[in-house]
Amino acid sequence: MINLLNLLLEETATQVVKSMVKQNNRIIVSGLILTICLFFASNTAFAQSLNSIEPDSAYQGDDLWVTITGSGTHFSQSSSSIVWFVQGSSTIYAGSAYPTSATSLNAQFIIPGDAPSGYWDLYVDDDYDPVLSLPEAFRILIPYPMIISVDPDSAYRNESLMVTITGQHTWFGQASTTAVWFSQGSSTISGYGINVYSSEQLSAWFSIPPDVPFGFWDVWVRDLVSQNTISVQDSFEVMYRCGDTNADNEINVTDIVWIVNYIFIANAPTPYPLNSAEVNCDGLVNITDAVWLILYVFQDGYAPCHIDVDGIPDC
Repeated sequence: MINLLNLLLEETATQVVKSMVKQNNRIIVSGLILTICLFFASNTAFAQSLNSIEPDSAYQGDDLWVTITGSGTHFSQSSSSIVWFVQGSSTIYAGSAYPTSATSLNAQFIIPGDAPSGYWDLYVDDDYDPVLSLPEAFRILIPYPMIISVDPDSAYRNESLMVTITGQHTWFGQASTTAVWFSQGSSTISGYGINVYSSEQLSAWFSIPPDVPFGFWDVWVRDLVSQNTISVQDSFEVMYRCGDTNADNEINVTDIVWIVNYIFIANAPTPYPLNSAEVNCDGLVNITDAVWLILYVFQDGYAPCHIDVDGIPDC
């Protein structure tokens, strides 16, 4: 009986020890897992990386400054920074770079005119952190020549004026080999007295004929040597004179007659354009417009389309 009791006590003690070992192993394993997690979390929190570049694109031939931002970086603690773009075997280095904070630096790039278009990887070596990179962070675009402004952009018939045309990524060359013109359908107004100020700006004189169509015209520039041609639609307007109902570029008694005939005589000529006869800005063409012109022509009344005295057309 005593031997049986001892055997039971020995078995119970063995189970208790095994249970304690298991519990200790679990504690040890849990501690190891926690240590590993803390290690990776710590390294992630302090890992250096590049986040962005702004602006993130440019045209071939552009000269620009970019701002690069990172995380966990030490840009301001380095003695110098080298910044560059890579696409395949092509590399473009920044001309200069300087930090603005630990996580931000500025760099200047001059994009070669023949640099391959597309996306480029960004690299930064600041002699403090490891070399950092951001894949496909910057895009180089092929410049598309365009006309961005025409000034002035309107005129009346019979008017002569100098027009300045400004382009972007254009190739304006010698004045003697440059042609400038307006077009509307089959109608053309050619420029003359052309002056080229730069590859992106020129001026030309235009004399608007007395019988050209009213409305918007396209603007064209062509280099007669290379035949490179650019245009911009609806960028110049030949305007009508309010009150000049017969489109003879004068406002007189004949315009009054045109309005009266249009109102009272069937199949009489329509004022051209019709809005030129709407001189009192009430939205209608009727006898009150004829009266308005009579007062203007014969009694020094308000000018057509000026319903007040501020000198600005009201319709």
